[in-house]
Amino acid sequence: MERTRKAFTLIELLIVVAIIAILAAIAVPNFLEAQVRSKISRVKADMRSLATALQTYATDYNDYPDTPNGGNMTYIQFIPMLSTPVAYITSTEIRDPFTPPPSVHASSNPDWHATYWYASYNGIWRSDLTRQMGRKGYIISCYGPDRVQDTIEFYPYWKAFPNSGPYDNGDGRTYAAPCDLLYDPTNGTKSWGNIGRCGGDLGCEEQLGG
Repeated sequence: MERTRKAFTLIELLIVVAIIAILAAIAVPNFLEAQVRSKISRVKADMRSLATALQTYATDYNDYPDTPNGGNMTYIQFIPMLSTPVAYITSTEIRDPFTPPPSVHASSNPDWHATYWYASYNGIWRSDLTRQMGRKGYIISCYGPDRVQDTIEFYPYWKAFPNSGPYDNGDGRTYAAPCDLLYDPTNGTKSWGNIGRCGGDLGCEEQLGG
């Protein structure tokens, strides 16, 4: 007798494809959220290491590193005194995992780098903000999951002067309070705000956002 050939019907194939699509729709967002949470954990670990290096440096020199050319912000990789001649940390070229693609900054800042931001309350900020606050310190920050610089460096100032009013970042978003500068995962995995770490005597929490 001729053996009967068995095969899937078109309906069965469509059902299988539909099930796979449903599973993918459930799994992919969860995977992306897990990826973001993993990057946030990495950011916090990196910042703990940098904070330890900065605090050790401050213990030796009774101050935190200045930024180049007397500015107030730079990339952490441009603070070479943390790694040489004394290695407070092995390298300052620590990549921010939430750095936007180069095309985002190519027109406005051709010298941008992919490492964390370092904001010093020394230099010109010492003659301005710290003259009012009587404090000194630093903030290390990363872009956060929204990959936008949300000016977290103003957080200590707003913390000291909460009635200073709303601040326009220039990107169409107005920040009504200092907490608007900080990433909060309860607002969604990719909500706006930066993740940072505050050190010194600026009067703000060590870990900012996240």
